[in-house]
Amino acid sequence: MTEPGLVTSMEPLLTIPEGQPGAGGCRRRDIFLVTWGGTENLTVYPCGPGFNVVG
Repeated sequence: MTEPGLVTSMEPLLTIPEGQPGAGGCRRRDIFLVTWGGTENLTVYPCGPGFNVVG
């Protein structure tokens, strides 16, 4: 059970197998504050292909 004031982290991972186009992995970490109205995302790092592609 979560209650307001608690913080939780979600870390989805995307992996493309070796030998496949774009092979490698990417893990994104989002940190959330639980509030009475739901959650507030405390992560301020931008996301999307324009920020996550290296090379």
